[in-house]
Amino acid sequence: MAANLARLAVSAQEAESPCRIKEGHTIEAEFLLGRRKFTTMATIRASCSDCGDVELTTQDVQVRICDDNNQGTYSFRCPHCRMTVVKPAETRTIDLLVASGVSFTTWRLPAELNEAHSGEPISHDDLLDFHHLMHDDSKLTAALAEFING
Repeated sequence: MAANLARLAVSAQEAESPCRIKEGHTIEAEFLLGRRKFTTMATIRASCSDCGDVELTTQDVQVRICDDNNQGTYSFRCPHCRMTVVKPAETRTIDLLVASGVSFTTWRLPAELNEAHSGEPISHDDLLDFHHLMHDDSKLTAALAEFING
């Protein structure tokens, strides 16, 4: 009966992604054979920066795709060190992961990126000045009065 399962293997080299799925990725199709239903879950090999190569199931991996620029990432919690690993992924890798049953969510870039900005960007010194201003009530009151009056 195992011969009746269709298998599709895609190697990491074919995926051409900076975030490698190590030593290939296997997707197995599901068939009804008589009264029995045979299903298998894809095994995904990914790399944790601390632990090296790890094996995951489709339930262990999540994909996020940006609606605005179609860039995507995949993430997983390393089964050894329990750290969350997030890696950028090419479209082919995203398609492969989603086709194998990995859940995905979409998101949008913040609208503030499209706003017109005037003036110079806020510097670290500006932030420090603001922090000190917030802790000095007399300076804060004077700054607010100047802003309101003038």
